[in-house]
Amino acid sequence: MGCERKCARIPYEIRLSPGRYVRVRGFHRLQRRVWNELRARELNAMNGRVRPLSFVFLALSLSFQTAAVILGKIAALRLGHPTLGAFLSNPWFHGSLACLILQSVVWQLVLREVRLFVAYLVTSLTYFLVLVASRFLFLERVTILNIIGAAVIFAGVYLVLREDLA
Repeated sequence: MGCERKCARIPYEIRLSPGRYVRVRGFHRLQRRVWNELRARELNAMNGRVRPLSFVFLALSLSFQTAAVILGKIAALRLGHPTLGAFLSNPWFHGSLACLILQSVVWQLVLREVRLFVAYLVTSLTYFLVLVASRFLFLERVTILNIIGAAVIFAGVYLVLREDLA
């Protein structure tokens, strides 16, 4: 009890980034240690020291996201009458949901290791992969405008997030 009272009275500053601090009251020593470890991990990711395994996680995230879109399209094509029972009994829909769940788990691993702008640039490549899948798996027509649109999205994400490059 004595430590809780002392810690509650001592303000603690946490450095979020250069020039940005947050004052926190009541941080316990263990909480400080955990916070400092998380901050050090974030700084390692921001300093460009990315482990090779991080690229594997990025590729998995991109693959799961693309697979979820493709399986969702197959599920929609195989769906007869759109009822709740038809959705719940459709194995392609289950596969799409499984890919989305796996993508969200892998995405958390990506965000622990890679800067956010890099992760978002890579996920914007999903548009190109979906275009390729549309053409070769579903024999849909892909025009030059579709390709330009995907490139504009990728460039737009880059332009918005390029300030993080510095």
